[in-house]
Order: sequence, then C-alpha cells, then structure tokens
Amino acid sequence: MSKGTKMGLGVAVGGVAIAVLVWIMFRVFSQPYEEVMAVNALNNYAPIVQRGGHVKAVRLILDKGERIAYVNDLDGMTAASKKEHIEKIEKGIVRPDDAPFVANVLDSEGAVVGRVRGYRMAGVGTIISECVWLEGVN
Repeated sequence: MSKGTKMGLGVAVGGVAIAVLVWIMFRVFSQPYEEVMAVNALNNYAPIVQRGGHVKAVRLILDKGERIAYVNDLDGMTAASKKEHIEKIEKGIVRPDDAPFVANVLDSEGAVVGRVRGYRMAGVGTIISECVWLEGVN
C-alpha cells in the first residue's frame, strides 16, 4: 500500500470516527423527540402565547405509580375510562412513549407563572389537559 493510500484511509477512518462521536454526543445531550414535540405544542398553545409565556421543558411521567395517580386525578375522564386505562398501565399495554407530562410556564424573565399538564402520544400528538396560572400573576 502506498503512502498516499494509507494517508487517505487514515483520514477516512478518522472522519467516520469523528462523525460517530458527534452523533453519540448529540443523542446523549439532546431532549427526547416526544419531549421536544410536547414543548413545541405548548409554546404554540393560545393561552400560553397570549400571556407571553413559554415552556422550556416538560417532564414525562414514566413511573407506573405516577401515571396511575395522574389518571386518577383527571377531571375529564369517566370512572370506567379511568379504570380501563389504569388496567392497561398495570399490564404494560400502554406504550412507554405515550406518557402524561407536566411543565412550568415561564414569563420572559424566566419566572414560573403557571403549570400545564397534558399527554403526549407518540406519533399522534399532544393533548393539553390543564393550564393553571399562579395567583398574583397577570
């Protein structure tokens, strides 16, 4: 193998190694796709936009017990629907990417002015179930 071929091969291998490392770093330090989609939906939600608020991040509720508590706390669901959904959570039928979430609504200075809850369904969309404004905040 000539010196030029060895050098070209070394550059190619080095380039691939750098590309793989950049990809790994991007995956490790970026938000999961479902969280990004939920944040985008919240930042386009009219009540939040009208008050000049924004959401930086959501917390997906992935723990089984927390999910059940979330469903039990929902107002817009019938008792039968809650029972059916809780059974699916307990049996592991509900996909991990389909998760309820909670988030803080921030003002332009970064202070918490409200809280929002909802549900993210992978590949389907974001359901915003509740947006509560803290007292004393415009």
